[in-house]
Amino acid sequence: MMHFRFELAQFNLSRERVRQIIDKYDGCVTNADVASKEWCVRLLYQLIRSQPDPKKLPSNEELKNFHPKLTDALKKHFTSAKNYGKLNEKNRLELVKSFELDIDFEVKNHQYWSLERLIYDVREFAKQIGSPGLMPMQVEMGEHGRSDLQPFSV
Repeated sequence: MMHFRFELAQFNLSRERVRQIIDKYDGCVTNADVASKEWCVRLLYQLIRSQPDPKKLPSNEELKNFHPKLTDALKKHFTSAKNYGKLNEKNRLELVKSFELDIDFEVKNHQYWSLERLIYDVREFAKQIGSPGLMPMQVEMGEHGRSDLQPFSV
């Protein structure tokens, strides 16, 4: 194995700048098993800390741009998905729960029905009618045209 010796001044870098560069890319380039569970957790938290809202799961595009293998590794270790590629709404919800992130932020943009989406919609409706924290009555749901939130009778 060859060792190269060079002076930092030769590259116009200080020791502090080298440390900053190493900190910035720590976890992106590693000798450890890329795509291991520990690697996923470390990279995801590194990405989340760099965002303005630390309780929000980064978008699919942000995950892909941060590291090309991160999305597939997260799916493998933290979701029930068996395929590779983009995270769907169900996969994203599983990740949010696993990492205890902001579930309301995630479900408010869901297009498909889920229990979490229903709970979010009922809470938002309760806020709109001035009863936050209370379960709206069926009569109130009907009066405000929210039959989609009412339980149905068989």
